[in-house]
Amino acid sequence: MSEFSSVEELAQRVADGLADESVIAELEELMRADPSARVTYLRVMQLHQDLERKAARGTLGVGSSMELGLDDDAPIDLPITRSRRINPILVAAAALVLAVGSGLWITGWRSGDTPTAIITRLDQVGEPLAYLQPVEPGDRIDINAGLLELTYRNGVRLVLQGPADFTLEDAGRGRLERGALAAEVPRKASGFTVVTPTAEVTDIGTRFGVALLETGRTEFEVFDGEIEARSTMAESTVKSFKTGEAAAVDDGELEVQSISADSVRFRGVNDALNQRTVEAVADCFVQGGEHADRVSIEENLLIKQLGANNEVARKVWIRFDLADEPVDPTRPATLTVHTAKDIKPASWDIQIHGLLRGFTPANGRLGVDWRESKMTWNNAPGNESDSPVSMNSTGTLITSGRIRVDPETEPAGSYFTFTLPSLEPYLQSDGTVTLMVSTLSRRHEVLTLAAREHGSFAGPLLAFEMLKRNEK
Repeated sequence: MSEFSSVEELAQRVADGLADESVIAELEELMRADPSARVTYLRVMQLHQDLERKAARGTLGVGSSMELGLDDDAPIDLPITRSRRINPILVAAAALVLAVGSGLWITGWRSGDTPTAIITRLDQVGEPLAYLQPVEPGDRIDINAGLLELTYRNGVRLVLQGPADFTLEDAGRGRLERGALAAEVPRKASGFTVVTPTAEVTDIGTRFGVALLETGRTEFEVFDGEIEARSTMAESTVKSFKTGEAAAVDDGELEVQSISADSVRFRGVNDALNQRTVEAVADCFVQGGEHADRVSIEENLLIKQLGANNEVARKVWIRFDLADEPVDPTRPATLTVHTAKDIKPASWDIQIHGLLRGFTPANGRLGVDWRESKMTWNNAPGNESDSPVSMNSTGTLITSGRIRVDPETEPAGSYFTFTLPSLEPYLQSDGTVTLMVSTLSRRHEVLTLAAREHGSFAGPLLAFEMLKRNEK
């Protein structure tokens, strides 16, 4: 038996769920040694999924393997050592996920290894995914609900709406097997392509949406700019579509057909595309009591509430820089924080405060552009030094909420979100927003959150809505 046929046979065993560890190891070795083996593997996987989908729709006799959008000479960057599938369906991919854990991905990213893309938003997504988790060629994202955003290093932003199944093939190409997505592509990344089993949609510097329906029909709409589209059938011709135009390709059809734009089909992903997530540019905790003048700089943010005497009470300060962002400060925003340590099951009542716009430092207090290395309980902007929880008149309570921590159900790395009705009251003249976090409960106990310097988990994140293009 030739090595080439061995790859096909091994890949088919994986697709059929019959592969054990020895099969996966053999397939991995073949794919490392021979780039053509990677192409064979990908073809078998895609053909297997395409046949399953067609059988479910009763269109098994329609189409062929040549309609999957792969050319024999097309370069495919799919090294097996990087072929980690997110929320995997196939056993081989699952084994590779275990080989390189998500914590290591984030550590590598923070140490300078720039991934092809990272996850920058998780909204009501139930799968075990992480903010800032790297996504590389060959990685597959399969979500049953919610919204997930990918931000590519070339500037592309892509939002998936669950249920959705998307594989990142390379920095300029992805495959949608289920659900809907929206993409925003900067001019420098023009040519970004989304492929479905029935259509191929290529950007020309724009914003657009693509949806694969259960019938196999692909629909797409141009929100702004221009795209080119064709059927995945070999004889199909390329057609161009501009802002406000929509089109579709039915399963087994040769040509793309214009349709009326559907205001409902892409509303969710289009709205989500108008949001952006940024990391904190500074964060630290300060503590009262006998250590009120001690500066604490580490990869964790500690929160603690302890009695009326402020003995070792701890609060957290977080700053975001929105000076260069097209933020709409009148719209709601979301603060996301991650736990950084497993503790015994407990509930915490958290308060989120904001430093009010126009803050003027008083004597002995830091300015708006405060430094982590200089922050103490006594000079932290907005701090009420006589209270383990409250802020003074230069800050105000924005929202509060209860979070539950549990090593079994919400282990270290779990994230929690808080909705801020508006950023406008807290947006300073230098474009920064400072938020403060304290707790009303769990006296004598410490809640540990990940700081921006944390090696394994994402630090504080702020998601906000951007000004619409005609408002900029």
